[in-house]
Amino acid sequence: MAKKSEESTKPVSLKEKLLSLTWDELRAWSDSRSVDRARGYLSNVDEPVMFDDGSFVSVVHGGDDYYTRLRLDEDGKLQGECSCPVGYRCKHTVALALVCAKLLQEGKEIEKADMADRKWKKALEEIDYAQDDEFDEDYEDDEEDFDEDEDFDDEDDSDDEDDFDDVGQGNRRGSEIREDSIGKAKVSRSSKDGDPVRKYLAGLPDGRLRELMDELLNEVPEVLAYLSHKIDVEKASDTELVRRARSAIKNATSGGFYYWDWRHGDGDLPDYSLVEEYFGRLAKAGSWEVLMELGDELKRRALEQEERSDDEDGEISSQVSDCLDVVARAVMASDLDPVEKVKWEKKIHSEDEYCVTENMEVSYLDALETDKAGWSSVADYLLGKDREVYEVGETGWRGSPKEIVTTLERAGRTEEAISLFKKETGNVWCQTELMDLLLRLGRRSEAEVVCRQNLEMETVSRYGQSDFLNRLRKLGEENGNAKTVAVCDLVTFFTYPRVESYQQLQESAEKVKAWKRVREYVLRYLETGDDLANEKKWPLPPLPVKMPEPDESRFPNYSALIEIAILEKRAGDALSWYKKALESKEKGKLNPYSYNYSDSLSWDVADAVSAKFPDEANAIWMSHVKSNLAYTGDSYYRVICSALAKMRPVMKGQGKLSEWQKIVEDIRTQYKRRLNLMKLLRQMESEGDGFISKWKE
Repeated sequence: MAKKSEESTKPVSLKEKLLSLTWDELRAWSDSRSVDRARGYLSNVDEPVMFDDGSFVSVVHGGDDYYTRLRLDEDGKLQGECSCPVGYRCKHTVALALVCAKLLQEGKEIEKADMADRKWKKALEEIDYAQDDEFDEDYEDDEEDFDEDEDFDDEDDSDDEDDFDDVGQGNRRGSEIREDSIGKAKVSRSSKDGDPVRKYLAGLPDGRLRELMDELLNEVPEVLAYLSHKIDVEKASDTELVRRARSAIKNATSGGFYYWDWRHGDGDLPDYSLVEEYFGRLAKAGSWEVLMELGDELKRRALEQEERSDDEDGEISSQVSDCLDVVARAVMASDLDPVEKVKWEKKIHSEDEYCVTENMEVSYLDALETDKAGWSSVADYLLGKDREVYEVGETGWRGSPKEIVTTLERAGRTEEAISLFKKETGNVWCQTELMDLLLRLGRRSEAEVVCRQNLEMETVSRYGQSDFLNRLRKLGEENGNAKTVAVCDLVTFFTYPRVESYQQLQESAEKVKAWKRVREYVLRYLETGDDLANEKKWPLPPLPVKMPEPDESRFPNYSALIEIAILEKRAGDALSWYKKALESKEKGKLNPYSYNYSDSLSWDVADAVSAKFPDEANAIWMSHVKSNLAYTGDSYYRVICSALAKMRPVMKGQGKLSEWQKIVEDIRTQYKRRLNLMKLLRQMESEGDGFISKWKE
């Protein structure tokens, strides 16, 4: 009996919480509007990762890129935090919860985050920074009343929770029967014939099936309404469908779209699902000509709607693009001349200042099916008839370099494409497409020549150089030229002097037995900015690019020197460079807009030197305690307690535990009114080293 009691009180993990989370619980946790809007954000959620504290974190793309975190608080309650203006339980956190639940349902593990990646440290900083201080203090008291603040109308949402494969695809009519758990869909549109319910139904006689259908129609009115609508649409003539489509376009685009309050909103989210449905029926009927007209009308009215709306997250353009994709598929499958098909696509994307067509997925390059002659006519249209001069800026090509190469290649005119793009020196997009074409043709040596020529051009942007450098490195790998790989890694390190690029350079330089010389040069370069002009018997080929002139704002590169010293466990050097960086900062010598030095490095320095230089490490941590005590809010309190938690074992090892206890007691006395700080201090003292892993800086 005792064992059973212990099992029943075992804390629920975040994974178990998400797998058992139901739609009703999710609405109560956030709100109906956020849940509805989150369905359109699933494709915007980057692959989530798991932090050491068990929380799930991801980047969600919206009007901006937001860092979002799901975790369980000390009471086992689900918490959602985001760097967006809302900060808590927003549509971004709901979207992350849905994606994580789906991954877990499919038996997939969420990989642990590589905390050496600065991206995830930045995620924590931005999430914590976005949390409003006043809300932090009162949030726990407000949590219980959250569901009662507003009487949300969920009646229309009862049949909207589609299986995640269908979420955000535009047509949200018609639900599937399933358990009420988000993570466990019993029957869905994506179910296969092997589904036990489908197997059972397939074996029933027609009479029993009719009985079950009658029961379903009587018990679930939404199913009756859904089927009535579907039957009505099936019976409608093409003329009637066109009339309904025009009416649906007018209704969807008639209002503005504004949101001023993060929970309730001011205005209604436009619903284009009927437009997409009617477009789909017309496409099945082969009515592509009228669809082209309707598509033009939809785009025009959607642009007018965008002009009077506040749609920074692209709610309108996402739905409009879904509708126009239906039109695009119908046009590409029609018997229209290939050039006319391409002209229509160019027209639908033109004069689109609000980008209502930017999310269209259907492209003529993927959907157009024609012979070589058809592709040749498309290529001629894109290039223009008079092609004496091939510079992009002078001829005003209607197509992108990728379109030109693809159409000429499919037309069997590859040599013409090569000749054309070889004249486009300095145009990164043309040159990269030329390289890819040469590689597809197996002409590797020519591709490498093109790559090196472009790397030598000073007019090529830093982004373009990086692209060519990656291609040259890949060619070196494929050709077995290890020195080319190493010299490319050296340039990459010069461009992005970080631990990761340093380790990659070390690996490739060791393969050609050149690491000792390369390392000496790299460390000198980071300190002084010296180039290779004075290097004798250099073990690698010459650099394929010209490095920028050194300047005081970039050298010494304290961040890279400190990080490398920590990596190589040179505690004394790490501390020395850290002190020099502080001196330069105090004297105003550091460029505040460069990546020369970051205050967050101080935590890494303190960790790295604490064994050999405990007093210096404690001084660094104490500086964080003092600077953060000037502010209120949980994000600052966590930094304070994390620093104190790191100091305790170090000071204990020095025999100074009583001094550490006095520091904590002084904070308690002076800041006793900060209740959340007092709570975190108690938690820090009780958890010991475990607190550090839970509240990583």
